[in-house]
Amino acid sequence: MVLLQNITHSTMIRTLRVVMPVLAVFLLTGMFYMSRGVPELSEIPFASSELAARTQDEQISQPNFLGVSTQGDAISMAAKTLVPIANQASSAEMSYPISEIETPEGRLIKVSSKTGIFMKDIETISMEEDVTIKTSDGYNLSANSATSLLDQTWTYLDGPLEGDWPRGTLEAGSLEISRSGPDEPLIYHFKGGVRLTLQTQDPTQ
Repeated sequence: MVLLQNITHSTMIRTLRVVMPVLAVFLLTGMFYMSRGVPELSEIPFASSELAARTQDEQISQPNFLGVSTQGDAISMAAKTLVPIANQASSAEMSYPISEIETPEGRLIKVSSKTGIFMKDIETISMEEDVTIKTSDGYNLSANSATSLLDQTWTYLDGPLEGDWPRGTLEAGSLEISRSGPDEPLIYHFKGGVRLTLQTQDPTQ
C-alpha cells in the first residue's frame, strides 16, 4: 500500500510511455515468428494415402463418349457410373456400360453388359456379365465377354454366343466385327463351331 501511495499520476504516465513501446515490439516479433511457422494453403502437405482414398471414392455419373473411328464410323460409349481404379490412373470400372457403332450407311451395333472396365491409355472397353449384342440388321446374341475399341471400328465377343440372327437361331464360339478401311465393308466374322438353324416360313401363311 505504501508503494502504491508513493506512485503519482505523472510517474505512472512516464512508466507506461517506456513500457508500452517495448511490449509492442515483443508482441510484433512473436507474431512474425509464429506466421513463419504456419505454411500457406498450397504448402500444406497432403498424405498420399488420404489422396488415394479420395480419388478412389470419386465417381462420375452418366459418362458419355462420342467419336469417329479411323474407318469413318461413329463410335460411342456410355455407362451408368464410372469409378477410377486405385493405383491404375488410366483405368476405371463401369456399371452397365454400352458401346455402339453406327455406320454411314445406317447400320447400328449395340453391345451392353452389367460391368466393364474402361482403359483410357489404349482406348478400350472390356465388358463382362450379361453381355449382349443387338444389331439393326437382326442379330440378337448373348456372350461371355466383349472388347471394343474407341478409335477403331472393331469389337470382339467371346462365347459361347447364343441367340437369333435374321433367319433363325445361331450358336458360335466368338464373333469379331471389323472394317479394314473407310471404303471396305463391315464384316461379321463368326468362329468356333458355328451352328445356324433356319426358320422356314409356313407355306399355309
